[in-house]
Amino acid sequence: MQNRLLLPAAPPRPAVLPAPGEAAPLQRPWRTGTTPEKQSRRRKLLLHCLNLSPWAAAEPSAALLPSPRRCSLPRCSGAGPLSRTTGSRLLIKLVFAPAAPPASFAGTAALRPRSRGGDGGDTGFRRGAMSGRAAEPPPDATLRRWEREQAQLKASVVEEDTEEWQEDASFTGLERVGGVDLSYIKGDDTSACASLVVLSYPALEVLYEDCRMVAVSAPYVAGFLAFREVPFLVEAVQRLQQEEPKLKPQVLLVDGNGLLHPRGFGVACHLGVLTDLPCIGVAKNLLQVDGLVRDELHREQIRSLQREGDTFPLTGTSGRVLGMVLRSYNSSSKPLYISVGHRVRLETAVRLVKSCCRYRIPEPIRQADIRSREYIRKQLCSPLEVISSGPERKKEAELDD
Repeated sequence: MQNRLLLPAAPPRPAVLPAPGEAAPLQRPWRTGTTPEKQSRRRKLLLHCLNLSPWAAAEPSAALLPSPRRCSLPRCSGAGPLSRTTGSRLLIKLVFAPAAPPASFAGTAALRPRSRGGDGGDTGFRRGAMSGRAAEPPPDATLRRWEREQAQLKASVVEEDTEEWQEDASFTGLERVGGVDLSYIKGDDTSACASLVVLSYPALEVLYEDCRMVAVSAPYVAGFLAFREVPFLVEAVQRLQQEEPKLKPQVLLVDGNGLLHPRGFGVACHLGVLTDLPCIGVAKNLLQVDGLVRDELHREQIRSLQREGDTFPLTGTSGRVLGMVLRSYNSSSKPLYISVGHRVRLETAVRLVKSCCRYRIPEPIRQADIRSREYIRKQLCSPLEVISSGPERKKEAELDD
């Protein structure tokens, strides 16, 4: 018989007990592996305990749906008990962990975790361009087709006032103002809520709202936002015309740009032409086109806006005025960037936006954003963070088209 060296068993590792009054530390078994395969197995195990598919977030219809065990998460092998709040944060970190996706899930971009304190949350993610989990960029042929379509539709843009109420200094005859917005779940840019609200004017009370969850399939490409979002907004306007024709808005305020665009045809122009409604683009950040840049001169001009209602024009190197910078609220030094969408003059657009501002953001867009966010929260029954599709959302600086 072969001799074997018998070694004494290793003593058990002493348990680390928390100090009195101190919570037990959360163990994270999925981080203890030494290989990607081990980490993947542990991640799938923990997701299984949470009653979720490891790639549930890849399916828009099932993305981040509340689990029946969400409020009382079970113990996982090697993991301590998880509270409801901790479980929610853990769920996001796992579902959107930057691990390699299966071969069947193509087009997934890696996520960059947002630093704590970015906008009040530590579980969200900042989008690389538009989002972290975005589809693959469209082929060149698609971009060329989109450019041709923009050029064709641009020929229909009207940059003058077309309504009688626009000619009156106090907008006599204007009774209904609409606002549109899309809001996304943080970390997922394929599931969104498209919202349309109609407010009375000048009281700015909500008369109508329509919020629908939509599956966004087109990828975000700078300068082509309309092909991603406008179809859902057009459908919302069409539903309103069919269901409540008397509440049809007389003008739409759009969270984005109009003529202030690389090809002079932003989302506000696109929506205006397709709906044949007066449209105004309202952006929160400067789109740097035609020589417009956020340099020290631009910041100095912004500082010169001392009072609510102060403005200065955005003149490109071509000599054309592409929009107007407006300080809309005394308590906020951050301006708005107003541009013509369709069937309205720039001066009229600025006056109307100013008259619709109770706060920095004009009330129609603000209400559309608030209601779309709330709709998503109710649908998910979860405290997960939601982001707007507006400039602060989704597009910083160059992404506001």
